[in-house]
Amino acid sequence: MSIAVTGNLDALGHVLTAESLDEAHQRVASLSALAPYQSVITRSGEWLGPGWARVRRAQGSQVGVLAREREIRLLAEQIDALEAQLEASSEQLDTLRTRKFEAERARDDAQRELYNAHRRQSELAGQLQSHRGKRRRELSWRYAAWAWSGSRWRTRGATSSMKSFIERWRFSVVA
Repeated sequence: MSIAVTGNLDALGHVLTAESLDEAHQRVASLSALAPYQSVITRSGEWLGPGWARVRRAQGSQVGVLAREREIRLLAEQIDALEAQLEASSEQLDTLRTRKFEAERARDDAQRELYNAHRRQSELAGQLQSHRGKRRRELSWRYAAWAWSGSRWRTRGATSSMKSFIERWRFSVVA
């Protein structure tokens, strides 16, 4: 690509270039003295010469546009970061809700099991009480029958082993 330039190009031969303002200052300082027709210009538009400097600043609405552009860029970055944070928080909330639901279900299951265990315990306690009552009545009848028949055994000659068995049985049931 070629650029057609008209005019005096000799004047541009005396303009040095620099990447930054610091580099331009170094070039000016390194040259013992710039001739009045020599200067250094930076990529961003600062232009230095012997005893003078010209800085090109954005004017009027350009300053506001650049500031707004920078602010819009920063706000867009903040929006992206906040959206990512919102997504992570939403996922965490979903996870916590699921864990809460599972914990409530486990609690309900445990309460149901506890209720069933208490009910079964009550049923067994009632059956035990009933069984003990029946057994006591049965033993009372047997003991009464034994006590009544004891006089007959003595008279008929009951064996001592039978008497000891009845005595042991009587004491083991009462205890």
